[in-house]
Amino acid sequence: MAEFGSGGLMDWVLFEGTAEYCIVDVAEILREGLRVGADGLVIHRWQPIPNQYALTHDSLLANRIRIAGSVLSISLIDLIHVSVTHWWSTRVHDGWS
Repeated sequence: MAEFGSGGLMDWVLFEGTAEYCIVDVAEILREGLRVGADGLVIHRWQPIPNQYALTHDSLLANRIRIAGSVLSISLIDLIHVSVTHWWSTRVHDGWS
């Protein structure tokens, strides 16, 4: 885990998978947010392939985190996918407001 500055910005790996599959636990993500007193989360995923685009399950995951987080007053600011040459943002590409 790395901390940056006094604003409490943190970055750490919660889950690791393969290029094809990674099990993600929404409760674990929100538990860590509560543990550090987060108001919001930006979740990023590295995909070691040339192009990145979101699949249906990515949007479903983002919506599950948004809904569960709203109950706990933790907002999902964005879910970002990064690949070798591209990136995809749930906020930008799915039109979150």
